[in-house]
Amino acid sequence: MILDIVFGLIIVIFFLIGKKRGFVVEFFGTFKYLIILYTMKFLYPTVEKVFKLTDNNIDHLKKYFISFLILYVILSILLRFSNSFLKTIKLKKFDDYFGGFIGIIKSTFVIFLIYIAALMLSSHDKRIEKKLKESYGSGIIVEYLYPYSEIFPEFIKTRFEKQRRKEKEKKLRNNILNEIKSDEIKEKDRDENN
Repeated sequence: MILDIVFGLIIVIFFLIGKKRGFVVEFFGTFKYLIILYTMKFLYPTVEKVFKLTDNNIDHLKKYFISFLILYVILSILLRFSNSFLKTIKLKKFDDYFGGFIGIIKSTFVIFLIYIAALMLSSHDKRIEKKLKESYGSGIIVEYLYPYSEIFPEFIKTRFEKQRRKEKEKKLRNNILNEIKSDEIKEKDRDENN
């Protein structure tokens, strides 16, 4: 439940920020994340070799996010130089709403990153694992944001796929239980009517 509230707030905040910045600035800001994530897919094997990582998910996660932050800072500095020019380009009436829409798309990247961090930490912290199980958004993320996992290193893709299978099993189990309950209620109603 707490994760769902956080995810909802992130979406609203990113929509408002995107609306304020406008489409062009927000588009290039989102493009920055795409470049970082795409570059990380190819950069991470080098990071693994340099730091001689163990099989510990926490070590992998730390190195991945450190590399991510370094790229983020570098691209943010480059984008900052072109920011004043980008602010002059407007799309008339709809610039703010298109910016808000791009902000929502950008929020899905951030939500996915938070979810991945929580997922990786959940194997070491039972409270986080419990929060993920209670989260309604967890099922939505593994169902609809699944393509994002393709641009991550193998250790993240593997963990995400494992969680995705768990969520699908949970959904199937709930559907079967609901169907059984529905059949029992219908049968009980028929018995009462006879």
